[in-house]
This record gives sequence, C-alpha cells and structure tokens, in this order.
Amino acid sequence: MALIPPIPWVMGVPCVNHGLRTFELIPDIMRGVAGQPTHGIYPILRMPVYKTYAQHAANRTAINAEFAVCGCQGAIAAWARFNIAWATINGGPGPALIGGTKAFNDAFELGPANVPPVFAGLPGEPPLIHRTVGNWGPFFPPDTFDFVKSRTHQIWRKLNPISFYPKHMHNSFWHALSFAIWQDEKYWAQIKARVARYAQEILTPPWGPGVHPRAVDYQNLNAYALVRAAAVGAAAPMYPVAHLHNQLAPDGGLLGAVLGDRASSELWQIVADALRIELLVIIAQPLPTDPQKLIVPRGQHNAKQVFLYLEIDGEYRAAEPASRDPGSYRFEWFKDVEHNIPARTAAQALTWAVKIDLADEKRSPFTIVDTWERPIGVPPMPAGAAVPPAAILGAYAPPFVPPNPIVVDPISSVATDAQAFTYLNSGHWC
Repeated sequence: MALIPPIPWVMGVPCVNHGLRTFELIPDIMRGVAGQPTHGIYPILRMPVYKTYAQHAANRTAINAEFAVCGCQGAIAAWARFNIAWATINGGPGPALIGGTKAFNDAFELGPANVPPVFAGLPGEPPLIHRTVGNWGPFFPPDTFDFVKSRTHQIWRKLNPISFYPKHMHNSFWHALSFAIWQDEKYWAQIKARVARYAQEILTPPWGPGVHPRAVDYQNLNAYALVRAAAVGAAAPMYPVAHLHNQLAPDGGLLGAVLGDRASSELWQIVADALRIELLVIIAQPLPTDPQKLIVPRGQHNAKQVFLYLEIDGEYRAAEPASRDPGSYRFEWFKDVEHNIPARTAAQALTWAVKIDLADEKRSPFTIVDTWERPIGVPPMPAGAAVPPAAILGAYAPPFVPPNPIVVDPISSVATDAQAFTYLNSGHWC
C-alpha cells in the first residue's frame, strides 16, 4: 500500500482522508515511540499488552487501512514505526520461547529482568473542574455505541490513553479514571492513593461506624464483594472480585494480593465519594432483554459527571459523550423525571412510585448485581439475567436507595506524595 502525497498536518485537525476514524493517530504513535524504552511497543501499536494477539491483529488491519489513505505530514514515519513494532509480535500469540511472538515479547516486557523505573517526582495534579470546550481527541479506535435507553439516541466514544497503557488490566480502571477526568492518564497513582486514604480514614478510629455516615456503607459493600468473590459455577462473577483493601492496595500489596486486583462495582461508590464526582459506568454486556448498554451511576448527581466504559473482557476505558460541549454535558436519563414532578392522581402516584424505585435501584450501590456487574434489583430478575446464588441474595436487604449525600465531608481525600509513590514504585509494572 502506498501513501498519497503528504499534506500539511495541524494538531487537533483531522486529515480529510481519515474520515471519522481518528484525529491524532500519527502523533499518538510518535508519542509512543518517544516512550518506548519505558513502556514498550504497545503505545505504538495503540493497544495494551494484555489484549490478545487476535485483537492486536484486527487493530493492525484497521490502522493499516487508515494509513493507506492518509496524506498527513509525518504519516510515512509513523507507519514505518508502527510496522517495526508489529514485527516484534508478528510471529503469533506464542510460544514464549520463540522470538517474534507476542508471548516472547510480553515475557520480556513483564519479566523480572525488565525492572520498572523508580519515580522520584509526581506530576502536578490539576484541580478537579469541568473540562473546557475544545477539539476532540485523541481517540483510536473511535468505538461508538448507543446508550441504555433508545429514546436518548446518545452516542459515546471510548478514549485511548495519550502516551502509555497500563501493563495489567486490573490497573485500567485507575488509568481510565485519570483520563476521563483530566484527559491524561499520568495522574492514576495519585487518584488511587486519594481513594485508598479516604476509605482507610473513614473505617479507622476516631472515625468508623457510628461516627462517619459512610463507614457502615463501606463495610457492607466489602461484605457484598466477599460474598460475590466466593460464588462458583454459573453464579461466579465474570471478573475477579476481591476484598476492597486488596482493590485499593499497591501491586504486590495487601491481604494476599500477588499482583493486584481489579476494581469491582462495590468500589465505585467509594471512588465517587472520595473524588466528589458522579461516576457513571457503561456496561458493555447488555441485558438479554435490552440491546442497549446499561449505565450504572454512583455518587451525588449534582457533582461532576465522569464516564467509564467496562469492556466485556473486564478492561475499563474512559468514555465521552458525542456532544459539542462534553465538559458541560449532563446525563439525566437514568433518573426518571417523576422524581421532581408531583403526581396529579393517586393512581399516577402509584405508577410513578414503581418507576422511582427502579431508578433508585440503578443508583444504589447496595443493589444486587449479576455476574456482569449489572444491577438487577430484587426478584423477579430480568429474563435471561444470571441469578445470583441464595447467599448473595441474602446479603442484600431492601430498600435499595442511593446513599444520602454528604453535605460537608470532614474527611479529606488528598493523598501525600509518599502514599502515591507506593503505587508508582511497587516494584511491579503498572
């Protein structure tokens, strides 16, 4: 395939030959080249190390098709760099003893001989404010999907990191959260340290149950996580679930965590409380009775909205609404309008009460979730949904309502540099 003659390229402005696929594919790859000694080949391949060879091969096909019609300045060099990186894993998925295979490359990138760098400084963390209006980007691939209720006709984009990916999928939650808030993944360790410190202070004297309004809630959420973690067979979670302390620990950290544990749905409320955000997680796996994607809101509704997308394989990605002003966009459809409208008749009040209960169940962190982290409320379950075992059903007690907002929280979620360094300098690739 030959490139057409290059034309001047301007940051943030799409090449006319790219169509809608990407705005900044070329600079993304070149940023990955600059970081290759630290982060390996995968920022150049625009897909993380934990994705399968088949996923990388499909991604390569899409990128090659993009470059084939690209006339941007720098495209020839970027495409060459991309194909050099691809040759490193082009031998197939394995085995790890044969050079040129993905398994061989990954064994080196993640192996003990490839020691991660020791960080001596932290990036200055920007204030948590609404994002400003500006050009989209960067994204690749431009994954789009409809949202939970078809009447919204809302389209969402999944966002890729700028320069580096997490080495392990369980860290994708924190990288995605950093990118969703600040369009930059490099603040992930500070975010995780803030959430861990916040949860620890709430559960530890002089705070704790009976003192802080969230302490009992967090204890219950941890109990739910442990019940789900013990489920086996068809009721077992699709993604591993661990003790909340493990989910907040550095890699190789607490309570038997060998490498690290992914963020389960029980942690989402704690994250929303600690960061003072409304966290909205879009579940890739739809309910069998509804082809739309389900959204799970956590946190106070008047706070900044932050959107994540939970892939079917368990990876988290930052997401953004297809809006001309994403920074001021508000998603309201999970909350029925009847919350704020007085009923005209007793019959209408009863009908609305059912709708309000269902809306509250979606917003409540104490609602029963199925194997895909989807809130399913109390029986009867939606047709086709995986029914949790009796132990899980017994752990959840109605009413399923969102926690009361904390008007003035005495606990600070600001972490020290030393606490953030425990995540960056754990001795493991993050």
